[in-house]
Amino acid sequence: MINRLLATDIITAALATGGRFAEIFIEKNKKSSIALTNGRVERAMTGIDFGLGLRIFHEDKVIYSYTNNLSREHLMHLAKEAAAAIISPELKD
Repeated sequence: MINRLLATDIITAALATGGRFAEIFIEKNKKSSIALTNGRVERAMTGIDFGLGLRIFHEDKVIYSYTNNLSREHLMHLAKEAAAAIISPELKD
């Protein structure tokens, strides 16, 4: 998925505006289901949930960002945007 250096760079960028804690969540789950009625297949579904979530805590605020694009450039942009948003005046009480 992502290496330790990239994870460190993401967390560093996420905390650049003064956040006190940041965490990364990576998900890749395969799901399948089959619905039967009277022994007959009514519906069959399969899918993959995949992506990276970034949560930043700053004072009494929390921001969460999520993407399924794991390129370094995109993840660094996501971290910087989230770091800027956590101190945005719109998030003040």
